[in-house]
Amino acid sequence: SECGDFLSHRVRNASVSTIYANHPEPPTQTYGNDQRDLRRIATGGDEPPHMLNSAAITAMAKCLQPGGRIVIVSDNRVYARLLAATLCKVVQSESRLLRSLRPKELGKSSLRRLETFEGIIDLYEGIPATHQKSKGGNSYFDRLWQTGAGTHAEKHTRFTLIMQRKD
Repeated sequence: SECGDFLSHRVRNASVSTIYANHPEPPTQTYGNDQRDLRRIATGGDEPPHMLNSAAITAMAKCLQPGGRIVIVSDNRVYARLLAATLCKVVQSESRLLRSLRPKELGKSSLRRLETFEGIIDLYEGIPATHQKSKGGNSYFDRLWQTGAGTHAEKHTRFTLIMQRKD
């Protein structure tokens, strides 16, 4: 099923504490290089077809409990920037639904703010605490990333977006 449709019709509103999107597949490897395209999306314009489009993100947000989080991690900076612009679009059209976590709210996290979109969405560089390696091994995505898979994937950096459902 399509992500947004599944969440809208199969998952109760306010029933999920956290949604993780680990290394979602970009719609293209380079859409989002042009700042004008990102600005157009962030201010309500059309976006390219992709899994985490504004409708899917809105459905994700509605499934979250108050205070619940969406954590998106990507090794593709261009796609992370497209997702940040898409999150801007959602926040501006559904202002009572989501907000970006600010650096001071991350505690002792190793995340570093890379850039801010429209003054409302923070894109971080680094791995969130929830994704730090455990003694038991690592995920498929970690192993894939370590092999250097993906033409536009960063070899040493990950990009993180963390959103929180407003109360």
